[in-house]
Amino acid sequence: MINSFILNLQWIIKKSLLYMNLIKVVHFRAVIEHYRVPILRRLSKIPGIDFTVYAGDNRKSFHEQQVATARDVGKTEGIQWKKIKSFWTRWPVLMFWQPGAIKAALKEPMDAAIFSLPFRSLSGILVRLICYIRGIPVVEWEQIVTHRKRGLKIQCKMLWYRKAHAILPYGKFARNYLLKQGFQKNRIFVVGNSLDYEVQIAVRKALTEKDQKACRESFGASNPNDRLVFFSGRLNKQKRIDLLIKALARLKKGGRRVFLVLIGEGRESENLKSLSREMGLEDHVTFLGANYDESRVGKIIFSCDLCVVPHAVGLIAVHSLVYGVPVLTSEVFRGDHGLEIEAVVEGITGSFFQDNDLDDLLNKMEAMLYPIPSRIRMSENCQNMIDKAYTPARQERIFIKALNSCLPLNKQIEMPKRYP
Repeated sequence: MINSFILNLQWIIKKSLLYMNLIKVVHFRAVIEHYRVPILRRLSKIPGIDFTVYAGDNRKSFHEQQVATARDVGKTEGIQWKKIKSFWTRWPVLMFWQPGAIKAALKEPMDAAIFSLPFRSLSGILVRLICYIRGIPVVEWEQIVTHRKRGLKIQCKMLWYRKAHAILPYGKFARNYLLKQGFQKNRIFVVGNSLDYEVQIAVRKALTEKDQKACRESFGASNPNDRLVFFSGRLNKQKRIDLLIKALARLKKGGRRVFLVLIGEGRESENLKSLSREMGLEDHVTFLGANYDESRVGKIIFSCDLCVVPHAVGLIAVHSLVYGVPVLTSEVFRGDHGLEIEAVVEGITGSFFQDNDLDDLLNKMEAMLYPIPSRIRMSENCQNMIDKAYTPARQERIFIKALNSCLPLNKQIEMPKRYP
């Protein structure tokens, strides 16, 4: 009995000491977008870190994105999520309010705080102020900017970024912008963006030529000279899917059999279906609807010759390239694209056409699809682009570097052994 008591006491003391030595990192977010789950899961598993996410669960309030639920990121996903209430408003100056985040900032012990909260939030500003007053290192994990901006709004944001101990922008453009604003290079860590890379690689490796052929045939592309292209995202006017359908009609008129798969839903869905019928493309355009099953979506992308995004590119570029499919998109104003546009390199992983120019879109599509699909020579480049720069594993390494840059020497985080 006494021996058992002593052993239990020793175990409790050992666990308590281990917990006390953990680096406590709190991550404040508006919500957990579903695509963020893999990187948050990975950060939660870094040895020596107690990583907690404070975020809401307002599924219908966040720009029509798929938002994770507690069930998605519970024990099976390995994310310690403290779900807090978020009160959203229509007033753009104070977009939402999270009293739970303020309470956590006041009371929670933490060695560092990571912010992915917009500045158009009174609670987001207050939480940052509390962390600064408490002397807690602040790391900003943001898109920062997508194009060169001027005016009071961006200058106010820059004031906050200057207070941060480390900044994690998504891309090189944002890094270069900060450097031109006088930020120190050693405070900026380009973290990139990612999807569920490990799952996608598993799907990619499992697919065969037989799967590819069957998938292509299911969408009508059954002949050697048939081509299959896809678009994935919300079907709204801004995406200019109508331009893509018109280009398909002209290709058909010129004797080219090109089939299109649209993955996603949106307000323009019915209008686009009507346009397809008017253009005589009922058998050439498939409206798949929203689908988040990677085994299904991955097979479709893997079976396509080209991804066409008629307007702004975002994570669709990462999703397409990981399966070796190049991206054709428009040369729109820099701010319209997400920073994932940096993965699309002319002649290497894709190409560009003049914005809103149907003739140029038509010419670029035909050049990338005939006589031999560009995918054949670009596929390896596409996959390498993602493997090297857009994975949760790489993001994890960048996060550790950023945290170590603002932690004292006695609390430095050891890089996992899987990295050289």
